[in-house]
Amino acid sequence: MRARLAAAVAPAITALLVGSTAGAHSTLVSSCPGETDVVNQLDRIELTFGSDIVDDGQALVALAGDEGRTDIEIGPATFVDERTLAATVPPALEPGRYIIRYMVTSIDGDLSDGGFEFTFDPDAAQDAPGCGEVDGDGGGATGWVLLGVGVVAVTGIGLLLRPRRSTA
Repeated sequence: MRARLAAAVAPAITALLVGSTAGAHSTLVSSCPGETDVVNQLDRIELTFGSDIVDDGQALVALAGDEGRTDIEIGPATFVDERTLAATVPPALEPGRYIIRYMVTSIDGDLSDGGFEFTFDPDAAQDAPGCGEVDGDGGGATGWVLLGVGVVAVTGIGLLLRPRRSTA
């Protein structure tokens, strides 16, 4: 009975664990500048995602002024590592609110895109403290919970299948 239960449960747990990482979409988890930050200098935009992104030539980082201003020419999107994308910003940025837009390909092949606003004010007292976190966990917490459930389930199956000493 225990062997049949373990044989039925093990594939489901494996599919759950593998599916939770393989089907993960890349969600923005932090950025510099951060969402709603007020910065007094900006020479680079850096975006970090909660899962790996693919360098397939489609990655995009764009900067635009709000209120209908045109796109601002920035450097091309470059990969810092498997989860981080960056682009350089020209030094002659005008004071005002700006919108950062991005598009990346997740490891599952799906495109993820989004954007957020920040303010550039060269007269601001100081830069925002470090890079800002974006609301949400990028699927990171969900992945850790699923991993924990999987570890508990595998441990339970191992305990069910372990040989028992006979008491006779």
